[in-house]
Amino acid sequence: MSFYRVAGPPRYQFPKLNLSVAVLVAAAVMASCMSSLGMVSLEVNGESVSVARGATVETLANDGIIDISHGDIISVSGEVVVYGGGTDSTVRRGRELLTRDEVVQERDQLEWRAGQDVTEGVVTSTTAIPIPVTYDGTGPLLSLEAHGAPGIREVTLGEYSGRIVDSRVAVEAEPVVYRRYAPVRSGRVVALTFDDGPWPGQTEEILEILAAEDVKATFFMLGAQAQAHPELARRVAEEGHELGNHTLGHATLSRVKPGVVRGQIKNGQREIQKATGASPSWFRPPGGHMSSVVSSECERYSLKVAMWTVDPQDWRPSEAKQLKKDILDHTKPGGVILLHDGGGDRSVTIEALGPTIRALKKRGFGFVTMSEL
Repeated sequence: MSFYRVAGPPRYQFPKLNLSVAVLVAAAVMASCMSSLGMVSLEVNGESVSVARGATVETLANDGIIDISHGDIISVSGEVVVYGGGTDSTVRRGRELLTRDEVVQERDQLEWRAGQDVTEGVVTSTTAIPIPVTYDGTGPLLSLEAHGAPGIREVTLGEYSGRIVDSRVAVEAEPVVYRRYAPVRSGRVVALTFDDGPWPGQTEEILEILAAEDVKATFFMLGAQAQAHPELARRVAEEGHELGNHTLGHATLSRVKPGVVRGQIKNGQREIQKATGASPSWFRPPGGHMSSVVSSECERYSLKVAMWTVDPQDWRPSEAKQLKKDILDHTKPGGVILLHDGGGDRSVTIEALGPTIRALKKRGFGFVTMSEL
């Protein structure tokens, strides 16, 4: 038996492709497929991405490929003070700056930069340093020795946040200096003074006690009280007592603006003069608070400033016996006793007044007004 091989059909020989050629072919095929699917390929900051045909720069942002939000403005202390107030983000095609609605193209090479935060700027402002007040010496009378001058403080702060970056004194404030002194009058005399009136129901009783003891006093009236009770204010003057200006409404003059200080002194002077027919020649600042503005206004109206040496604080709850003791323990020749006929219930002051006057007389004291002192 003999064997033989039947020839088969010829085999097809595929050509061997170079690898780089294969890659190009595959890319072409993929691009062809993507094109058929409506996609375009491009690079963003060197990375390949695929997006739908007709996509815009804003589409890239919506798809999370880029971020086109603005940076923020950051305060000098590190917090965000203005969201979106920093620099814009940018998308460029070469040197071309693209807008949000710009359509990206096949094979675009885009460069994207995020918006940058910006630190807020700073501004420098100046503020006045109030004039300090100093006192030299002791005594119930006051004279101005130095007018003083305000200082200047420079403050640097963030223009949006207002946070202080730096603060320094550019010019030191010069103090206004007052000299407190005692009267030169000899003898054992003392001045009784009453503040915050006239006060109906109380000033009358005090006037009657003073008349019975043959004592003249100085009444530092409030202009508003004199305006409200002109008959009572006039009676004080008609009975020979001296008048003083205690402002219009008992404002603390060191805590208000200069215009308010001027109005308080001017209007207090006017109302007291209008009610009594006499112009006060003395001024007592509420609480004893002085300033350069107070001094200049007192000079304007020829007012002498009166303080005190004895303050029993008769406006505090107390008993007449204790009030009398407080006055006697602190009264010395040439002293000025501070009491009140207004500003509240002064029944204890009224009760203690007669016995106190008589006790001081027994110690050899005489009673005078501020001008007599």
